[in-house]
Amino acid sequence: MNARSKVWLLIIAGIVLIAGIVVIYLNMSGKLNLFASENDSIAQANITLDQNTASLGSKSQSTGDSNTVPPNTGQPSNINITIKWTFPFIDPSNAKLRFKSGYIKAYLNGKAISFNGSPQYNMPSYTGSVVHTVTYQPGTYKYNFYTTYCTNTSSSFGSTCKNHLNTYSIVVPPSAPTPVNTTPAPTQTITKTISLKNGLNMITLPFTTIDDQSKKDISNLGTLYRVIGGEWLETTAGSISPLTGYLILLSSQKDITITGKPNTIPVVFQPTGTGNYMIGNPYTYDVSIQKTGFLKAIKNKEISDKISYYNSNGDIVTETLSSGFIFKAYQGYWIHVLKSGIQIEF
Repeated sequence: MNARSKVWLLIIAGIVLIAGIVVIYLNMSGKLNLFASENDSIAQANITLDQNTASLGSKSQSTGDSNTVPPNTGQPSNINITIKWTFPFIDPSNAKLRFKSGYIKAYLNGKAISFNGSPQYNMPSYTGSVVHTVTYQPGTYKYNFYTTYCTNTSSSFGSTCKNHLNTYSIVVPPSAPTPVNTTPAPTQTITKTISLKNGLNMITLPFTTIDDQSKKDISNLGTLYRVIGGEWLETTAGSISPLTGYLILLSSQKDITITGKPNTIPVVFQPTGTGNYMIGNPYTYDVSIQKTGFLKAIKNKEISDKISYYNSNGDIVTETLSSGFIFKAYQGYWIHVLKSGIQIEF
């Protein structure tokens, strides 16, 4: 090796040595903003869904695994997610480590969302809590904790600082529809008088059971018909069920009184195939279409956007289903199913 080659070799070695010293200094002083892998053991978090606000149940977690909250009745406009954190190795009583800075970023189903109107929440201390209020949407809410902690001891390069990323999540499931009437549906036996007009009547009977006298009175009216996939079927009073629409022809106006236990749980419409069906609101109170799965079914072209029923004058009325439509209690409806194997929650 000649003298010139030796000189170049010494120059290159010097450059590498200087670069290494710079990297070591930046890393020790915390100026390299590189975050460690997820779920580093330095953090502990507890995430809780506010049961009183969300009406979806409450469950907390203390690991990096997703935490699923069981579904419950009620679909609130907002939910509160309480986040509590602590970094047990960063403590004022610990002379070796100190909290420098930290922030939390929120994600829903992988997409960044605001944290109470801001891109992130800045943690004021190594321990604390915050309530994240969000518009209700089912899915996985993930929280990334970005923290920087430093040693209290100094060297010629300054304090050693390290950055950490910790991830925790909670799963919010879809909830059951909430009726337009916010008064909870009764679970005890009720008595309801339904006025039927002369001519064709399309009704629904949102009861899980009715008493013997009611069955007898319904039978005395004549034959009840229901339609499944365009097929007309006779129905007895003893086999009525929520969500089913019934058609009856009367020669005069009559009132019928029914005593029974009303349906109070969500019901799923599961047609056996395509064609026309008679359905009805399965509750004893009016329900907005927005609280059901019908708008989604229309968007997916599973059902027609037209709905028909008989009004108080005995005339058939056809409407276009939109966000303002209300399913009336005790009213039966015609709908047309376009796809087989569908399920629509009511």
